[in-house]
Amino acid sequence: MFLLNLSSLLRTISIYQHIVDHRHQHLFEVPNVDWSTIILQMFSRKMDTLYIQNRWHLEYLPTRATNFLIAHLPQLGKKIWFEADCERVANNIEYTTNEYIVKAHFAMLSVKHVSRNYEYY
Repeated sequence: MFLLNLSSLLRTISIYQHIVDHRHQHLFEVPNVDWSTIILQMFSRKMDTLYIQNRWHLEYLPTRATNFLIAHLPQLGKKIWFEADCERVANNIEYTTNEYIVKAHFAMLSVKHVSRNYEYY
């Protein structure tokens, strides 16, 4: 996949999803993709910063995927910076684990190494 190849070349990737037809509620209009697994694989390469803005179709990153990323990103042992729109979370989350600050508020997920907490996009 293109994003995996790109994450081997670049340290920072920003993805901005423009509004698309309501029948295509997917990132890049690609259905049936487990984006959480791809995101984890991207961070296992050169990339250490990923920002995804997809306010139009939050279903691309459902609660199951958000929970997967919350569990696995802090285990990478890499000083990552990750922020993405996601399906609305039922309860706000904010805690620090393994030197990572994990936040999930409303429809935004953030997992950042403590050394990168004050970096913004």
